Amino acid sequence: MLIYNKITGIIFRKITPDDMIDAYRNHYSKNLDIDIIQEHFDIDINKYYIKDKLPIMFKDYELKELELHGKILSEEERILESMKPSIQEIEDAEMAIRVLSILEGVL
Repeated sequence: MLIYNKITGIIFRKITPDDMIDAYRNHYSKNLDIDIIQEHFDIDINKYYIKDKLPIMFKDYELKELELHGKILSEEERILESMKPSIQEIEDAEMAIRVLSILEGVL
C-alpha cells in the first residue's frame, strides 16, 4: 500500500496491510491532501509517482530536476534553466569587462 500526495502524486511511504492506516491518514492529512492506495506494488517509491491511482515511473530528466530543484520543472522553467549562462561564460564575460575597463583607462 502506498501513501501519496493527491495533488503532486509524490509517494510518501510504502506501508503494509498490518500498519495502522488511520494513524498514517491522520498524521499526513493534517498538512497535506493525501490518499492511500490499497493495492500492493513492489516499486522503489523514489522513482515513481501516482497518477490515476497507478504508479508511473519518473523520466530521467524529472528525477534530475527533483534532485537539483526539489520539484519537477514546468516547460517554462526548463526553458529558463537552459538559457542560464554557464560558469565559464560568466567568467569569460567578467574577464572581458576587466580588459575593456583597462583599455578605457589607457585611451
